[in-house]
Parts: sequence; C-alpha cells; structure tokens
Amino acid sequence: MIQKICDITLTVTNLGRSVKFYGKIIGLRKIYETGEKARFDAGGIELELICSDDPERPRQGEPDIGFSVYDIYAAFKFFRDRKVHCIEPPYETPNGGMTAIFSDPDGNRLRLVQMKAEDKISHSDH
Repeated sequence: MIQKICDITLTVTNLGRSVKFYGKIIGLRKIYETGEKARFDAGGIELELICSDDPERPRQGEPDIGFSVYDIYAAFKFFRDRKVHCIEPPYETPNGGMTAIFSDPDGNRLRLVQMKAEDKISHSDH
C-alpha cells in the first residue's frame, strides 16, 4: 500500500523563472534541470516542474502544496521579504495549527503550515 508521497509535479509556463523561484527565492535544493524539466528536494518529497506554453488550467485552489514550518511568522516574513505573492497572511486553522497562503509565478498555491504544539511533540517522538 501507499507509504508516502514521493513527488509532486507542477506545470509551469517559464522554467527559468520557476527554477529561480523554487531554488533561489524559496530555497529548495535543485536535483537536476533539463531543457523542459527541473526537480527539487522539498524535504524528502521531490517537486518536479514541467514547462508548457499552454498548461491546462487547474481547478480553483489546485494544486495546493503545503510546506511544514516550525515558525510560521518567520517563514511568512522570509517569503514576504522575497516578494512572493501573498494570498492570505498567517491565520489559525480549525485544528489549532497555523497556515499562510502564497502563490508561485504561475499561480500555483503554496501553503506554509505550522502544526499545533501537541502535533509537533507527537511527531518528534517517532
């Protein structure tokens, strides 16, 4: 059965711009880049970018990639200082965690996610 998500693929319209965004601005480590694809390590899950001049438009709110962070306010400032487009500043979620929503240059939604304190403790015990 399923063990974990191993990768996520996003269609982008300008590979160079997106490689700069995910590598230099967001700070993910690039694994490789070819003429029309690039792949990054996003903390054990790989993010693949595929370039297309006419990407099929996703449904509203999709895709949506969540990046786990320890301090949402510091991560929010990091993104904002790099002029990443902010959709929603940090807010508390119904489960007691925090989230903030940004978008990449192609409008793909990126969430910063800070788990509530009890979840951090239980995850660190494993």
